[in-house]
Parts: sequence; C-alpha cells; structure tokens
Amino acid sequence: SCRVLFGADVEARTHAAEPGVFAELANGRAAGARRLVEATAAAVHDQGSLLRVFVSGEPAQAAVQGVAAESTAAADAVLYGCGPLRGDELISRFDGLRALTGRPGTVSTNWAPERADLAADAERLAAAGAEGLALYNLSLVPEAGLDAFRAAAHAFRAGVAA
Repeated sequence: SCRVLFGADVEARTHAAEPGVFAELANGRAAGARRLVEATAAAVHDQGSLLRVFVSGEPAQAAVQGVAAESTAAADAVLYGCGPLRGDELISRFDGLRALTGRPGTVSTNWAPERADLAADAERLAAAGAEGLALYNLSLVPEAGLDAFRAAAHAFRAGVAA
C-alpha cells in the first residue's frame, strides 16, 4: 500500500533516509489509519461498544506507522503500551506517544519479579497525566506479584487524587 500511495521508489527513499520521506510516510499512513479507525469506531458504536486504540513503540516509529491525533480522533480512548519500561524511560515513552495523539489515555505496563518500583512508576504516571493504568498479564502473574499490582493500583489512584 505504501508503494501505491508514495510511489514504487518509496523503499529506496526510506532506506536512504531521503529528506522528508519519513514525514511523507507518517502523513499518508495517518490518513489511512484515520479512515480505518473511523470505520471501526462506527461499526463498534453501532453494536453499543467502545473503541480503544493501542499505541506502542518508539514515538518516531509509531508516527511513521500512522499514529497521530487525526488517526486516533474517532477512537473513544487510547491505550499506550509501555510494557517493561521503568522510571524516566517509561515517562518519556508515555509523553512521546501522548504527544502524537494529543490524548491522555491509559498506560499499560507490566510486572516482573525483579521490578520493585512498579508502584513508584504508577504514581509517576498519574502525575504525568495518565488517565488510567492497565497492568498487563494480570492472569499470568504469580501470587507474589499481586502485592505489587495492589500497591501500583493504590499509588496510581492516590496520584490521580492528589
């Protein structure tokens, strides 16, 4: 589809990092994603459901994939996938992705046995403007991780209330 939208030489231009090619790809893909999200939103709304789009990855890559305010506008909400990121890297990823969509959204993060800072990160996300916290793989977490999830949920709620 990129060849159709941008010409047969788009791959060569991209690999050569031709000036402006990434913005051209981002804009074209955002227009295509907008049409897809609008159609999907209309279909799910007809069935009484809501649409939440998932946005993840490095912000520059997400932009080239079509993530933009225009492409996510018809969605009811946004979920930012931040996986195992922690600390400043987590907040930076959230800020970068949120800048693309222009929406606060919910942040999805996950727990690992060596991750002792999940609650602190949840509190930081609340302070950074996240509207929700999704704790990934809840059903796969051993009992030892449930206390970390409880603490993270409590810290996020307390951070939002502050």
